[in-house]
Amino acid sequence: MSSKKRRSKLPLISEEKFKGLERYALIGCILLSIFLLGGGIYDLKYRPAGVVYDDYGNMYSVYPGYDGQTLNESLTVMVLYGLGILGLFLCYKGTEVMYDRNRANLFFSGGLLLIFIGILGNYQLLNLKFSYFEDLLSFIKQLFMIN
Repeated sequence: MSSKKRRSKLPLISEEKFKGLERYALIGCILLSIFLLGGGIYDLKYRPAGVVYDDYGNMYSVYPGYDGQTLNESLTVMVLYGLGILGLFLCYKGTEVMYDRNRANLFFSGGLLLIFIGILGNYQLLNLKFSYFEDLLSFIKQLFMIN
């Protein structure tokens, strides 16, 4: 008899399965980041309405102010962040296929377009959100004749 003890083989996770898990973990982190940056915690805690009405009966899809947001506004921000991140991913993919110049240019230009749409969309959303205060401030200045 040999004095060596027989070690049992433990089932290990193969590299192929680990790469799949790594990809899912990356996608999960990206989606969680988009959810948090888009105001998902606020939506779950306060359950805001999709639209708000002012004193005159005007309907706003974007909450006019610093202290709140609507559900539509939050979802729009999440979609725009998602487009920006998808654009970054397409630009990365364009660098992987540099041997095929047409595909690389298509990926890169499409990625830049999505990044531009994401940034410009969020910028316009902020302008909509805070233009209400500029209109109110100009009205008060006209009312009291303040320069």
